[in-house]
Amino acid sequence: QLGRLILQGGARHEATRTAARIYERGQLRTRFGDYDNIFFSGAAKYRFQENFMAIAGYNQSIMRPDYGNLTGVMTVNDVTMVGNIPNPDLKPEYGENYFARVEYYLKSAGILSVGVFRRTITDLHFQRSQIPAEELGLEADYPGYVFTSWDNANDYRSHGYEIEYSQQLSMLPGVFRGLGVFGNYTRVRNSNAALSYGNSPAVGAGGMSFRYRGFNGSLRASWNDETVTSASEYRRKRVIVGLSASYRLPWRNLSLFLSGTNITKEPIASYRVDRRDHLVAHGEFGSNWTMGVEGRF
Repeated sequence: QLGRLILQGGARHEATRTAARIYERGQLRTRFGDYDNIFFSGAAKYRFQENFMAIAGYNQSIMRPDYGNLTGVMTVNDVTMVGNIPNPDLKPEYGENYFARVEYYLKSAGILSVGVFRRTITDLHFQRSQIPAEELGLEADYPGYVFTSWDNANDYRSHGYEIEYSQQLSMLPGVFRGLGVFGNYTRVRNSNAALSYGNSPAVGAGGMSFRYRGFNGSLRASWNDETVTSASEYRRKRVIVGLSASYRLPWRNLSLFLSGTNITKEPIASYRVDRRDHLVAHGEFGSNWTMGVEGRF
């Protein structure tokens, strides 16, 4: 600590050994691999006032491949001439993450923060389709077939900003002191749209909570912007509303609870990119409710 400035840094070492078993041309084979990494991280925090500060940081990260994408049994449909095959040579993802934000702490138990971030990912995992059998060395056994598998992409970058607000409205009189409000918004831009299919460019959430004696409840809504899911389809904007409530009974440490997700039964609608009025798929999954009794002893 240097006056109002606090610096923190560190490093960690990870050693990984892998053994992947896969059927190749009808024979069970085992592929071995190993890799060692040192990951660095650092952060700086400067406090302008007791309730106002700025934070900046950097860290390196890793995401190892899913076991199901590394090893398993190849599946082939001889009618459609399409197959799925794991990739035992799939490498882990490596990330470098930068962020900076300012935080202002409100007097009545709340926070307002604004931040920016940037991520660079090397060897990003992505799913490839329509891979000719010849490219996989399977042309002798599966001439004319195509396969789907997982692979590593080149560098992938994303950047954006996020805003967060939450506050307990304790300045209100009487029973209204138990009210709270919260909200957040995130905007992301990516370097390659084809590698970000299914990731919404903007998401937000907000709602309110209420506490009074033994009751605790909240109502929240989450919003996703239009999302491109493939080269030919996109998913419409969607708002999901959920609630939760609990009431502590006055005996035996028992509580009643209730929770509901997608209580407005918002559907999922997908449309063509080139013809935005052309519906491709419409799914209605209803709402999901859970209720019960909880005891603590």
